[in-house]
Amino acid sequence: MSSSHYSRPPQGDVGSDTIRIPLGKVPKNVRRTNGQFLFCIGVLLLIADGLAMKYFAEGAGEALVIAGLIMPLGVLVIFCALEARK
Repeated sequence: MSSSHYSRPPQGDVGSDTIRIPLGKVPKNVRRTNGQFLFCIGVLLLIADGLAMKYFAEGAGEALVIAGLIMPLGVLVIFCALEARK
């Protein structure tokens, strides 16, 4: 043991004179809940995109336009949800 341990006086009962504040209910982790909600919204957007392509697109060109407009939104919402869960 080094000599630095002997240079301090004994501490005694540390914290015996502190005020203990009673804590109420611990709040839920709002970020995780928001992340799960956003993830569900992103998945629903991708499902809606698939249904829109199936029912409304008459050709491959229209399907690509629908996918190009809606799919990036669903993917970005899912990325935001994953970031919010961190």
